[in-house]
Amino acid sequence: MSGTHTPAATKPPAPIVTPVQPKPAPVRPRRSAARERSEAREPERVAAIDPKSLIGLTPPAVEKLLGAPSAVAKSDPSLVWTYAGQGCSVQIVFYPDLKTASYHALKYSSSAGAEADNACVRNILTVRSNGPS
Repeated sequence: MSGTHTPAATKPPAPIVTPVQPKPAPVRPRRSAARERSEAREPERVAAIDPKSLIGLTPPAVEKLLGAPSAVAKSDPSLVWTYAGQGCSVQIVFYPDLKTASYHALKYSSSAGAEADNACVRNILTVRSNGPS
């Protein structure tokens, strides 16, 4: 064998590959469907008015604070507005001023009783604040 010797073809060295691990996504606590729905809604807005502050106000001023009444009744000489909430109602009684003949709130009462007047008015305001826009 005379000859020439051809060296075997050599492969180039394989490149060194360092695997890159993707960063794991942060683990979030599982939420119930009800909780996700409640978080998607706006938080409940709660408003409060002391019913005593309604005394002396005119019907338009009361309407600005509480919205339109659920029912209106006229009983000479008074005007009675009823606001219905969840489980209670409030009646505001307006009487005319003898000098001006314009109506002003003179008294109020709630179906929940005197000790719960504030809670009933708060309930009505909360329902109004969170009602359909």
